[in-house]
Amino acid sequence: MDTPDVIWEAVGLRKLSLVSYDEFLDAIGVCRDDLPWWRKLLPFQGCIRSELLSAVTINTYNQEVARMNGLSGLVSFVPTKGSLFSVEGGNYRLVESALNQARATRRQKCIGRSEYEQRVRHIAREVTAVIGDLDTGMEVFSGEESQGNYDLVILAAPLQHCNIDFYITSHLDGAVLQPMHLGAIKEEEGEGEEFKNMREHISSVLPSSAERSYMQVITTVLSNATLQETYFNITSAKIPRSIYFSDKGKELENVFTITHLTSDGNFKVFSQTELSAVDVIRMFGSSANVEHVKVWGGRNGGATPDFDGGGDASAPAPFLLYDGGKMTEGHGFGPALYYANAMESAVAAVEISAIGAKAIAKLCAA
Repeated sequence: MDTPDVIWEAVGLRKLSLVSYDEFLDAIGVCRDDLPWWRKLLPFQGCIRSELLSAVTINTYNQEVARMNGLSGLVSFVPTKGSLFSVEGGNYRLVESALNQARATRRQKCIGRSEYEQRVRHIAREVTAVIGDLDTGMEVFSGEESQGNYDLVILAAPLQHCNIDFYITSHLDGAVLQPMHLGAIKEEEGEGEEFKNMREHISSVLPSSAERSYMQVITTVLSNATLQETYFNITSAKIPRSIYFSDKGKELENVFTITHLTSDGNFKVFSQTELSAVDVIRMFGSSANVEHVKVWGGRNGGATPDFDGGGDASAPAPFLLYDGGKMTEGHGFGPALYYANAMESAVAAVEISAIGAKAIAKLCAA
């Protein structure tokens, strides 16, 4: 199980990840923007692709149909129907729960070991660098402060937006650092002294999915708000729980999703940029209060990947980004760097991240 492609192939979804959503919709006969002339003569006719499907993909991934691959396009419909689960208190509590379970499992399985050997620690630090060494393992740094040495490191953030530098020590001088070669290994073959140590003649190959941009989303939570009926051309009796905007609507309004959270005037809004005071009053009235604004973007990338229409853009990075065992002349051991976010090459969701995490855990235990 080297890459997520193996998982998608096993469940029959790999082909969907490689084609564009447009190609998939063409294959099943969903109309494009141009309606047949006879449908234009009938009332209440529209294009399901540019109106409904586009609004759904924009709500979930802030991307039009043309930028989605087939798999992510179908997954974008999950929030629209059926029973959904949410984490009380927010998704960040998943990490807290995982740590608690890890501690309990380790105490149960490591009977007779010291308290130090049994402990599972949570170190709240911003990691800025990881340095691999064949003798000492992976040393993790927060600024200039070392956070310890580890046999294995798992990266659970987009590689291109994690703001972490990855290095290895030179075999000639441990004080000299070289870039860590990430991704598939391409070994150069040859004879002579210049090829004696393979570490100096290895290049890394990463797919475009490990370098692409992420989509910015601004989340705004409002209280004491009233959806303005005149502005949205609706009546109070027909106010829906959620309003999804098509690509044309997003372009005009900057907003692409409005969700009515509670009956006492709490709303959540997804937009491309921060809402101005004028925007808030125009949509929610002068009494509306902005309670919270979260910017999913900037130096940390964004909310979800830009899927770029599938095809080669969906090719995933390997789960094993760096294998120090390949640098030990066949001995097969050494520090390793794993990449849980490799799963996001084709589709992004918290459930998909969980699948990636489980795959990594199995590879580490193998």
